[in-house]
Amino acid sequence: MVGIRNTARRRPAHRAAAASHSPPSPRPGCWRRHPASGNSPRRPVSPHRRGRPRRGNAASHAKRLPRTIADAARLPFKTASYDVVVMAFVLFHVPQPETALREVHRVLRAGGSVGLTTWGQDAGARALEIWNQELDRHGAPPDGPLIAQHDLMNTPGKLRAMLQRAGFHRAQVDVMPWSHRPTLRHFIEQHRTLGVTGRRLALLKPAAQGDFLRHVRLRLEKARVHDLVDRGKVLIATALTP
Repeated sequence: MVGIRNTARRRPAHRAAAASHSPPSPRPGCWRRHPASGNSPRRPVSPHRRGRPRRGNAASHAKRLPRTIADAARLPFKTASYDVVVMAFVLFHVPQPETALREVHRVLRAGGSVGLTTWGQDAGARALEIWNQELDRHGAPPDGPLIAQHDLMNTPGKLRAMLQRAGFHRAQVDVMPWSHRPTLRHFIEQHRTLGVTGRRLALLKPAAQGDFLRHVRLRLEKARVHDLVDRGKVLIATALTP
């Protein structure tokens, strides 16, 4: 969950200009030498770029952003303190999704927006059935309990009604077809390291893990190409506070 405050009215003049479509002209003295130019004239540097992290440092910059770990049903933020809240594939993992939406409504200012994505109908990949069959055959323990309340919000009507019950209005829900077409190598790497399948595999002893990977690869190599394809629908919703 990400909260965004609109601080444009409190920005210095050059910060506000940086957010506009047309960046300001460089101020006198804002010049630097191009690293590949030798003794060639220096090129201007727009002041709104000064202090911005270099592309290579984007990951380290993201780590410095403030984060809060909290209960979605009891957000530790003041009422009417945010302009936008984004919830990307998180609502179905919350024990009380409607309570969480009411909390989002509380921390949003009047006219604020919530944007969220969740899964719609999901056909799944046939290859995943093969993977799970082999995990069971090799004695991989079941994964711990995981909250995944997809049935409460997997259609536009359900999601729109939930937003309205939480106090939002002008709820709009769009459906986007989604598919993932991995190669066999990528499929194995994904399910070996991520999610429920990765956690179950990690519970096996190293020798059993190796045996599992050999057998599952042999079965998957005999599968059809489209058995690796994961197909589904993504619901994209936006709504406003009164």
